[in-house]
Amino acid sequence: RVYRWLAEQPDSLAVLEIPVPEGDRDETQQFAIRQYLVLFHGKRRVDGVSGFVSKRYRKFRSAIQKFPSESALDAAEKMGTNLIIVHLGDYDPVHAEQLRRSIAAEQRLVPRAEFEGASVFELRPRDRSVRVRESRGRED
Repeated sequence: RVYRWLAEQPDSLAVLEIPVPEGDRDETQQFAIRQYLVLFHGKRRVDGVSGFVSKRYRKFRSAIQKFPSESALDAAEKMGTNLIIVHLGDYDPVHAEQLRRSIAAEQRLVPRAEFEGASVFELRPRDRSVRVRESRGRED
């Protein structure tokens, strides 16, 4: 299972699990169970549920709803994410397939492991030199 595999990975990893609840009212028991499983795998989570969502975390959750867009990956990177677990089984089959294709097209997401209903990706940092060139409006 994905959490057994995760427990075997280096301790310094920070994990994001997709989907992320959009708002406080979207925090279900399933999200709480995934948070509880931290006790078994021991990795830092960049997402979670608590009944209280800070303004900073609301902004993060909003950005992550567009996963795997560039802005979502930038937000995940800013929070220190190393691994992203995508629970494709949480989506209807059509949405899951669309998400799978979008993820495959994203060079910053490197497949690490595959489980029934969940895929794990390493999040590679955005190339800072590309960001500088883009902000200047030219390719060097």
